[in-house]
Amino acid sequence: TTSSPLPPPPSPAMVQTMRLAAQMATKKFTIGKKKPAKKPAGGAKGGFQTKGWGLPGARDEILLDNWYGANRKLWLPGGLLDFSDVNPVLDGTAPGDYGLDPFNLSKTQEDFDKYRAYEVIHARWAMLAVAGIAIPEALADAGADIPGAVWFKTGAEMLENNFTGTLNYDAEPWGVIDNPLPLPVVAAIQIGLFFFVEQYRSSGSGPEGYVPGKGSFTTGDLESAAASDSLHPGGPFDPFGLADDPEKFAELKVKEIKNGRLAMFAFL
Repeated sequence: TTSSPLPPPPSPAMVQTMRLAAQMATKKFTIGKKKPAKKPAGGAKGGFQTKGWGLPGARDEILLDNWYGANRKLWLPGGLLDFSDVNPVLDGTAPGDYGLDPFNLSKTQEDFDKYRAYEVIHARWAMLAVAGIAIPEALADAGADIPGAVWFKTGAEMLENNFTGTLNYDAEPWGVIDNPLPLPVVAAIQIGLFFFVEQYRSSGSGPEGYVPGKGSFTTGDLESAAASDSLHPGGPFDPFGLADDPEKFAELKVKEIKNGRLAMFAFL
């Protein structure tokens, strides 16, 4: 009998390919420039760790250096974008700063502060808008009596019968609340409320009032809170005391802008 011929030895290129495949199975690679080694905890937020919110699956601790400071996460993975390529105005002190400024809008700190304020305000309106769109439609799908529950049909419902059409508001578990007001009256009320809210926000002031959990407040209290941080004033604007813990507050500001950006895309 004759023995079968031995297979030819693998070529050098095949050997190199096999080695690379073995390395990729056990190691993580970065492409291009390497990300600088992580520095000890510190920087903008001092390496604070927060306890999360005790929700199922939540991490016990969150390192805020992931979101603030010189070693925060960037909008591209490590190796594809180096910190030296980031606009120096975007220094990681603001929540949600991932170093993304493709149109170089933040030429100065004043520009950055202005556009950041625009973004936060639009993000908050978008979160309210998406909730106002999704919740009535979901309740109507579940059987609630909400005429015009689909947001782009709401106006048509109120324009029926010579502007006398009305809407119902489902307030479970109390039942359906009738709204006897026609569209022109509802529009006038909304425009008036928007005017006063935006006027108070832009001026950093407002009337005296009362907040559950905080008690009464004066116009001076509002002005003092707005002067410290016009975007996150706290004080009377924080009835649940979420800003009492500075580390948790820093985490919540990141969550707010991330959810706000998602809401702006969702609204589109």
